[in-house]
Amino acid sequence: MRPSPAPSTRPASAGLVLRDLAQYTADHPPEVRAEFDASPFAAPEQLAAYAMNPGLALAGQALFMAGALLLIPAFVALAHKCVERSPRLAITGALMLLICLVARLYYGGVDQTAFQLVDAMGLEAATEHVLAVYQPLSYGPWRVPVIASSLQYPGGLLLALAAYRAGVFGTGRALLLILWATIWAGALKETDTFYGLTTALALCVAFVPLGRGSCWTACPNLASVAGS
Repeated sequence: MRPSPAPSTRPASAGLVLRDLAQYTADHPPEVRAEFDASPFAAPEQLAAYAMNPGLALAGQALFMAGALLLIPAFVALAHKCVERSPRLAITGALMLLICLVARLYYGGVDQTAFQLVDAMGLEAATEHVLAVYQPLSYGPWRVPVIASSLQYPGGLLLALAAYRAGVFGTGRALLLILWATIWAGALKETDTFYGLTTALALCVAFVPLGRGSCWTACPNLASVAGS
């Protein structure tokens, strides 16, 4: 029985929505909002959002990380369906996407550490400290996390091509998978509800028929096992 990919999109999209709500429901004065808009980094606004809405910010981060974990079996299931007709593209694309999803856990750890600094040091001191070390935090040791995260672009393209060549996806669903692969993850990155929901919907449209087909295929097998 192959895992059904469809539900894995829900925690990630819910996480993006909650992160966005934490950011935009924070009651900042106009001058502070202007400073955030002028800043080249989203970290100050993300930390301020956590300071004002810690529950929403933490829930958003937790669901986004849970979505990354749940996407792992989803991509494995898709690659398994494609590997017979397009083995190289399927294996390479899925491997790149799995590495990318693991990198998201690193950035989730960076965000959580920054949030704890806000609790321990206060917003102003924590923001100053995070910005002082933002580049090494964002790139990670030996730039491994940022390189791993960037693999989602070629990985999404290769797996979409594999699904198209194997006849698992049509043109539309393959393009939707590529659209999802444009979501960029990083340390304390800004979120956007519309973009997050759009990419989540794209992934649902691409994967729901696959999950439904896997379930229908598995049901007769389960029935035969139970009967025996």
